[in-house]
Amino acid sequence: LCSSINRLCFVTVDSLNREDRLCQESACDAPHRLNKAKHLIERFFKQQVEVGRQSSEQLPEIYYIEGTLQMVRVDRCYPGYGIDALAHPDCPECCVACSPGSYNPSNGIHCLRCDTSLKYGATKC
Repeated sequence: LCSSINRLCFVTVDSLNREDRLCQESACDAPHRLNKAKHLIERFFKQQVEVGRQSSEQLPEIYYIEGTLQMVRVDRCYPGYGIDALAHPDCPECCVACSPGSYNPSNGIHCLRCDTSLKYGATKC
């Protein structure tokens, strides 16, 4: 989402796996995908600066000011999923389906304990 009035631009990268399955190695490469997206976004803005320097045309309405790019990581998981580094040490940053006995009702990052939850990916206790 970009705004030329405030000169702010937000780029959102969604690395969450929306499939109803447990974390598997091929589905748990979120950190790799996020780093790749970060690299591509940075490269895009650096290229825009280079093109702007070589052009005599007026700057576009929305443009990047060199040196102002900031990346902020915000972790969240879909309802029914959570991050559990202890249960999934091979994928400590992955959102995985909440195990039976737990649930996540919102976009938080942790599965909450619930003795009445009997299925994977529960969103209600």
